[in-house]
Amino acid sequence: MASPTPSPRLFQNLSPAQVERIQALGRRIGFIKGRVVFTEGQPVTEALLLTEGRLAMTVSEGDERCIVGDVWPGELVGERAFFDGAGVHQVTVTAAANSRALFLDRAAIAAIEDSAAMASIQQHMVRTLLRRLQGTDLAVRKAWQEVRAAEAKALAGDLPPAEERVPLAISVRNIFNKILGGAK
Repeated sequence: MASPTPSPRLFQNLSPAQVERIQALGRRIGFIKGRVVFTEGQPVTEALLLTEGRLAMTVSEGDERCIVGDVWPGELVGERAFFDGAGVHQVTVTAAANSRALFLDRAAIAAIEDSAAMASIQQHMVRTLLRRLQGTDLAVRKAWQEVRAAEAKALAGDLPPAEERVPLAISVRNIFNKILGGAK
């Protein structure tokens, strides 16, 4: 597989030599569609910079998987590896398409810790996390709309069965628990 090319936006303020150094520190890997990259509950030991393709983030909901977001080229996943006491992955990440990525383990991250490259990665992490928060906001709005629709049906006398009625606060709590890995 050819060497992945980092997102131009991610490293826009870096010299070609700095970008090459990051690529040399990382581990390049390709994934075929359907391959699990990270598993929910697995320790976070490295971050992944997606350079090509698309990854899907899911959480378990009983025996099913619930999609909570996507990772697009130029975005990071497993960014908790950049922090001490990284913990465990809160989502399962699976290749939604054939993909290529650059993995950065703790040693690679430490090697660039006090550099312009790290500043660039941190800025990019913030942009990625903001996009994910916007997705969470949309999910909360959808849950609110579903609850309001159920309330409208109830007012019209078309009451759904009790097991289908979920208060908005519980719907929102469930969304955040899935995304943030909180207690259920």
